[in-house]
Amino acid sequence: IAPDKNGDVVLKSNYEDIANALKTSVKRVIYLSTTAVYGDANGSTVDEKYKINPQSDRAKSRILAESQWTDLCDKFGVTLNILRLSGIYGTGRNQIRNLINGTAKRIIKEGHVFNRIHVADIARIIYMLSVSDIKSDIFNISDDMPAPPQDVVEFAARLLNTDPPEPVIFSEAILSEMARSFYSETKYIINQKIKEKLGLELKSYQTAYLHLTYVPFLTNAGELKTKPTQHSVKEYRTLGLQPDVLICRSEYDVPKESKEKIALFCSMPNDG
Repeated sequence: IAPDKNGDVVLKSNYEDIANALKTSVKRVIYLSTTAVYGDANGSTVDEKYKINPQSDRAKSRILAESQWTDLCDKFGVTLNILRLSGIYGTGRNQIRNLINGTAKRIIKEGHVFNRIHVADIARIIYMLSVSDIKSDIFNISDDMPAPPQDVVEFAARLLNTDPPEPVIFSEAILSEMARSFYSETKYIINQKIKEKLGLELKSYQTAYLHLTYVPFLTNAGELKTKPTQHSVKEYRTLGLQPDVLICRSEYDVPKESKEKIALFCSMPNDG
């Protein structure tokens, strides 16, 4: 839940319960913030010592929320790790999916780069911090591949063997206020601190995982069974593998209801 002009909404709505938990049982708080708090660095590198300069309202709200959690954790002597996240991508939230859905845009703004982080890396970092003895600190969470946004769209299009959208000059692009704000700031996020603290090596996500399953038709029951597919995806998850694309083979057409069930229980987008 994003903060508002008054700071962290969850903290404000549940202050007494959270304060009691910090006082009695919680040993560490991990707060997810944003690299937008640094504002525009005009293409310079940005580490955790870089002066914060929030320019958008959402970035100013994050700084306020960071301050609120810092004050509260200091009050009860609880370790606080603030993770300043770059743009998040992952299964169902990436340019491949946008190209398939027809929502991808190839916007050109000279000298502009986006910083990104895969959701699986965020989860891995949160877990590693939760079992560590690292003291209160702030960390930039970003991958090692900042890139112009149009390059990512073009790369995804090559993977799909399709044409990318027509390029649009930023000044002529039709964008929401939030989307436009992403193009108002450019910086290269430095992530060395979290990698050194955790001995972390970030993964490359230039490989797509396709999971092929069989959806059997049980004659006695007169219906297709999705359980084998659900169990198959679950087993691969225990190995740390989450499919990007799920291919379901069957002797019969898989109805909409079965696709919805598979998507729900396998945490996959339903656009097949």
